[in-house]
Amino acid sequence: KYLPQPDVTILLDIPPEVSARRKSADRDKYERDLALLARVRDSYLRQAAHGWVRIDADRDRDAVAAEVFAAVADRV
Repeated sequence: KYLPQPDVTILLDIPPEVSARRKSADRDKYERDLALLARVRDSYLRQAAHGWVRIDADRDRDAVAAEVFAAVADRV
């Protein structure tokens, strides 16, 4: 209520199955629950539909970083 609104909110979106492949060891109980992660992702996608910038994070990190930089540069 008393905080300023953000200039941009970015969602780095990645399917749970892909994130599980990226981190195959030392996953906690939440990281192992792909059904839970899918529900959480769906929730974030619904929120992102209201003005957030959704970036496909299932790509090369340099491509993701460039898109994040461009999204921020366009809005500040």
